Amino acid sequence: MKSNVQSLLKISPSILLVFILAFCYSCKKTKNNLELPSQQSNPCNFINQLIEDDQKYRGDERIIDPFFAIIDSMKKAEGISRDKYVNEYSREDRLAYGKRARAIANKHPIDSLLADSLMKLQTEIDHKNTKALITYTKKNGYPTNENTNCDKSPDLIFLHSPEKYWKELKQLIKSEFKKGSINKTQAGLWLRHVEGRKNNDIHEILEKNEIIQVSG
Repeated sequence: MKSNVQSLLKISPSILLVFILAFCYSCKKTKNNLELPSQQSNPCNFINQLIEDDQKYRGDERIIDPFFAIIDSMKKAEGISRDKYVNEYSREDRLAYGKRARAIANKHPIDSLLADSLMKLQTEIDHKNTKALITYTKKNGYPTNENTNCDKSPDLIFLHSPEKYWKELKQLIKSEFKKGSINKTQAGLWLRHVEGRKNNDIHEILEKNEIIQVSG
């Protein structure tokens, strides 16, 4: 018994945190379904919850490469404005600056086990969010500022949609564009995602999907 306790005490904090997160998530999973708003209710709470959950683990600083934050801190400490950095620093100077920042960032490596575990939890949320937003959109149309009176838009949800929903989403995107609920930018970015992000030419994607007419 004593040896078992000693073994547990040797487990790294990140592994313990993963176990705790997984346990808590499994406990709440059955209660964590988003409630779709009725036509009479205000959908803003639904939209805000989608947006908040979308960044629940994705925005966790513990799994984000600190490189860019370090560069920003270095520039601030040295009194270097963004314009000065972009316009007055040569490519070689910026590369040298980046090497300094990378050297600092490498001293604080991301815990890969923790990152993988948190992203698995985030993927579960992405499934839930995508399904909920598809259901809402089919019933009410895609939520916009005009038809909801909400000041936020859940555009990132479809950009983070799991592959399981891509075929269904592709048809929904085309349908919502024809209805005027979404614009060409939204349609193009979402279609690029559901097609595997293999093509960066949004105009070509829109033409292929008959969102816009083929030129010429």
